[in-house]
Amino acid sequence: MLMTGAPLDLIKVVAAVLMLGDHINSALVDPPALQVWQFGRIAFPLFCFVLASHLAGGMDTRTHVVRLLVFGALTQPIFTAAFPWSPREANVLFTLAAGAALARALAGRPSWLQHSAFALGAAVILSGPTLARTGVDFGLSGILFPAALMLLLQGRWIHGLWIVVLLFGL
Repeated sequence: MLMTGAPLDLIKVVAAVLMLGDHINSALVDPPALQVWQFGRIAFPLFCFVLASHLAGGMDTRTHVVRLLVFGALTQPIFTAAFPWSPREANVLFTLAAGAALARALAGRPSWLQHSAFALGAAVILSGPTLARTGVDFGLSGILFPAALMLLLQGRWIHGLWIVVLLFGL
């Protein structure tokens, strides 16, 4: 199931185009077009799939997390200016960095611990959706989703259940 090379690059390009369309629609179009927003929702899970593919393939997590944090910090002022209605939210690069760190932390752990982490996260997401969405773009679901995807790509098929729950949370 691991993808590399051109197919993974194509997924990145599709996700970037969908994200760009969504951001232009949200920041510049009044009122925003619902269909463009709906297509924009596809971008984040695609970026998570790319991240999970790299992690499952053995990418150096620390280096990648540091890069995401640096680019997140550099682009946060642009994010805040473009989306002034969410001034206390960090952009998606911080979400992906946290997701990558969590994925790596859960990778070698016992299955019961992995499932406990996802179950606790799902309980918070489903019981307090507002609380679970604050702080970073896509909230707690966005942090847990790359970890669940990475574990699924490593052959732990039961984690597909968490993918479904977390997609609902997204």
